[in-house]
Amino acid sequence: MIDILPQFISEAKKGMADSGHRQRMNSFVSQYQTSFQTSVKQFANLELAKMRAERLRWRTINHLDKYLIEFESNFIKSGGKVIWAQDMQEVTKEIINILDKNNAVKVTSCTDQQTEELNVNDALKSDSRKITETASAAAAANSMNKMEDAADTIRQQLHKEFIQANAGITTALFFIADPAAIVIGDNNGAALLTAGMPRISFVLAPIDRIVPSLVEVDTLLSLHATYQNGKSQHAYNTILTGPRTVTEKDGPEELYIILIDNGRTNVLSYEAQRKILSCINCGACLPASAIYKTVGGKSYPGPARAVGIPLAFGPEKYKYLADLATMDGSGSEACPVKISFPRLTLENRKMFVEQGFGSKKEKWFYFAWKKAMLKRDIISWTGLDARKKVMESYYKKSKEGLRAWPISSTKSFNQQWREKRA
Repeated sequence: MIDILPQFISEAKKGMADSGHRQRMNSFVSQYQTSFQTSVKQFANLELAKMRAERLRWRTINHLDKYLIEFESNFIKSGGKVIWAQDMQEVTKEIINILDKNNAVKVTSCTDQQTEELNVNDALKSDSRKITETASAAAAANSMNKMEDAADTIRQQLHKEFIQANAGITTALFFIADPAAIVIGDNNGAALLTAGMPRISFVLAPIDRIVPSLVEVDTLLSLHATYQNGKSQHAYNTILTGPRTVTEKDGPEELYIILIDNGRTNVLSYEAQRKILSCINCGACLPASAIYKTVGGKSYPGPARAVGIPLAFGPEKYKYLADLATMDGSGSEACPVKISFPRLTLENRKMFVEQGFGSKKEKWFYFAWKKAMLKRDIISWTGLDARKKVMESYYKKSKEGLRAWPISSTKSFNQQWREKRA
């Protein structure tokens, strides 16, 4: 068993001690909220839209096998090719085999959270191929409003990369069972060019991103754009229904969709927690999370993935993500498909304790806590310093001085309540 908790603690300490980081995060959250409040006005009834999306996603997840089989059958009929992959190693192996078969050495990649999760770009770079990450380059060019020459240079070089690329790798926002179609989108056009210009195109599609029909994708796209970056719609939305036909001038000659499990069927097996697969990957829970704003995304994946990762890959390494949650519900309030992260986190914690992953120290603490809470005499102790010392012995001050136990009141809650109620 590999313990990655020390690595998280080390990275989190750096994030918490970096005042510049916290200022940048606060600035990002402020800008996001401003854009979001403007964009969300497009919904005549936001709660109704969220409720419909919630029900759609829940129904889809509970019939996932049916819709995946339907998509595969329809997509093959349209000339596309479907590859099933269990994990990152299988994804990389399949892509490299096809690239080798076609002598493809120049690859453009429009990365998102999913390709970061799979480390596909790093694996291909180690395979001695030229990988151009188009999303970051396009975003950099678009952000250089006061440096037009530099922006033009980046765009010209990026245009050459698109033209010369033998293959492109993108990720699906959603993919549709009937008719078989893939939805990609972004705000700078990099995803469209990455998927459409090379002769060979790979689309990475986590199996939980499937949508039953084309009619239902409209609401999901609007919610995704609004909650991801505060825009009414992504600037570029593209629907791919298959490879280029003989009558078409644009599009890839070979279109592969790689349906990726990567632990998702493990999550599906937990009935109480499977709703986390309803997530549409908008990332809205990140700026709402106190942990994310404090330590940053490198060391903390956010409320949604903090629920899913221990279920997908086991509590042996990832139980700490369940213990981290602040349970304040802020991420749930920001979720467009109404996922209750605190409730799912409590389900995780309960299950992990039942499976024997709780420490002896934790068990003894809660045993003593329960005994104390069931006795009024103990609760009504006037010696608050004793309670304070007990609590501080468990929630110790950090060596870096970044947190400390708050100053206790001079009166117990019982005393304060009696005085308030006279």
